[in-house]
Amino acid sequence: QVSHHPPVSAHLYRCQERGIEAAGIDHISAKFTGLSATVAAGSHCKGIFVTLAKRDNETYVCTHPTGNIVGWLRGSLKVQCVETSYIVCAKTKLATIVEFKEERWFGKNKDNVSGRVFRYDPETQAELIPTWRLKDIPKSCQTVASFSGNWDRLVTVQREDGPGSSAEAARTLIDMSSLQVADKIVKPLDQQGEMESRRVWDPVASKMLQGKYGEATKLKRVVEDTQREKTAARNDRGEEFVPALFKPDYSSGRPELLDSAPINL
Repeated sequence: QVSHHPPVSAHLYRCQERGIEAAGIDHISAKFTGLSATVAAGSHCKGIFVTLAKRDNETYVCTHPTGNIVGWLRGSLKVQCVETSYIVCAKTKLATIVEFKEERWFGKNKDNVSGRVFRYDPETQAELIPTWRLKDIPKSCQTVASFSGNWDRLVTVQREDGPGSSAEAARTLIDMSSLQVADKIVKPLDQQGEMESRRVWDPVASKMLQGKYGEATKLKRVVEDTQREKTAARNDRGEEFVPALFKPDYSSGRPELLDSAPINL
């Protein structure tokens, strides 16, 4: 966590074996309409920056869709992905627009997703892409592939460039039904630092798991008040808050590790 008010977290993942790095900012904007809860990317969140070291450090900026939590009246909650996501790589001059649709069929949401991969001009179109929907992609942008399906089940892809691509059969892009959630490997609490999230929020989480929500709320206030007091004390001393792992300036949406961060192998 790099900011308490507003709550902003930075993250960076690395797989050295495959030469993959992903970095970004977690900052959400949430609202409740009475019939659904909506969670969208906050102003500090610019997406996830995925870098492929083994492909000449190609970097793909992937923005988040909006999530709706519906079913409050029925007592059967369900998460829906809605609106539009974008994936853009200036080096390859490739971009993708992904649309999540809320089409309904006999009262049930079909969880449809569709999208196109196309070539673009980074110099003239980079700032325009986030304003486009699929129907807005200019004819001057060559389509490389299109995909469609259900985002929580099967999505297929069809190549549309190159000789013979029109006759090429659609292939599976991703089949969610065949995937499993990876087990999380986390250090025991007594081996974590004093400010690591699981350790800080463990008393609150433990009470929630026990169903003691009133006690959890009180402990939550203790955690928040403690952070406010520390912030006020730093301000009185004229000290700038410096995160333990990341550089203070994350305005670009792509956080940078401190040179002394342990993950810098």
